[in-house]
Amino acid sequence: MEEAPLRRGLYMPVLRAKPSEWFALAHMAPAPRRRLLPLLELTPDAFAIPRPTKREQGQSAQRLIKRPEQIARVAIRNFAECAAENAARGRLIVDVAHCGTLDFTPYGISIWKELFRLWVPGTRGIVPTVRLRWKDSVHDVACGLVSRLNAGACLRLTAQDLVRADLSAAVARILKLYELPAGSIDLVVDFENDPHVLNYVTLARRIPLLSEWRTYTVVAGVFPVDLTDFDPEDTPETHSRLEWSTWWAQVNQTPNNALRATCASRLPQFGDFTTYHGKYVPARQSAGSYSIRYTDDLCYWIYRGYKANTDLGRTGNQFLGHARMLCSSGHFFGEQFSNADAFIYSKAQVGVNSGSAKQWRSASVIHHMHTVLAQLDAPDGTSTHARASAAAQQRMALAGPPLSPLRRSAHAAQRAVSTARQRRRRSE
Repeated sequence: MEEAPLRRGLYMPVLRAKPSEWFALAHMAPAPRRRLLPLLELTPDAFAIPRPTKREQGQSAQRLIKRPEQIARVAIRNFAECAAENAARGRLIVDVAHCGTLDFTPYGISIWKELFRLWVPGTRGIVPTVRLRWKDSVHDVACGLVSRLNAGACLRLTAQDLVRADLSAAVARILKLYELPAGSIDLVVDFENDPHVLNYVTLARRIPLLSEWRTYTVVAGVFPVDLTDFDPEDTPETHSRLEWSTWWAQVNQTPNNALRATCASRLPQFGDFTTYHGKYVPARQSAGSYSIRYTDDLCYWIYRGYKANTDLGRTGNQFLGHARMLCSSGHFFGEQFSNADAFIYSKAQVGVNSGSAKQWRSASVIHHMHTVLAQLDAPDGTSTHARASAAAQQRMALAGPPLSPLRRSAHAAQRAVSTARQRRRRSE
């Protein structure tokens, strides 16, 4: 008898709250979505003032002065609406800490107060994130939002937090401020872009109340900040998934090892930043290249394209070339592996449109999340079994369903009628 999937807990993808990431999360099928505990980050990029168009440049200065405030309100409203919509399909953690550089008030609009107004009582499944180093004034407003949503909170610790001599006291203070037990809090340890900050034995010794947290996850992301170091002439190139291999090497060990003894069987769940860098860096204002990112078990395949230049013929059709190259390679997981892979396969066909950059970014994230879930379910930490299952489904789809005797006879009768009609037309 085949062994049941291991299902090593929930998987936490950390996503920046951009249209492509919201789209990716919303288009996960119900079954894999239930396996996710996503963490969505609101970043200062959402409040960037776009360059005025020629028409806007001719408007009065008074009207332009009002734009920043309007941009802030719209950005916060979009974030709140997307979070509420996605939380309806499963619990969702939200984090606005990156906006602390704006003192949580971009252009004079308080993010916390706006979210408190938009997320009315009854909004379900949204879990706000809190940090140890926040001022008391921030904790006061965050506490009000946590209380209103009544879904607990997320405590996100950084490498700097873990070396504090007063870590246990600081954590106890958070529990007291928010009037929550550890069992109502999702603990996230963020190693940013260095998964080797601490080994999990040392980590387990430093974290207070280890066995009591609602969930316990370590996240890291080693994907490059950008693709400038990759040459389009050498595409595709690879980049190692050290966040996965590091987690797997430490967690997937024998039951009698020092890690399990120290952790009292409470091992961290896996989290990463999908196909993005683990440390937030403000987005560049310049246009990106036509590139795609594809996750394999131990590496990322990077198909680097050129930036747009119609004079040189460098357009979105580069996506189609990448898709054909990927689908003909040995590392393509197959059309049936996920809806993202079906999208890529469709773009490898002749006579199709190239798709938008947003669609391709979403596809890379969706494929990545499916790959991680497949690896978590496999005893060897690979997607081999899931890929074989997808290949079998593909063969069945190409062959078509087997016909029953009754359907075979009906099919033969239809074919005979069609042949007779064709002969009649020819004779006429």
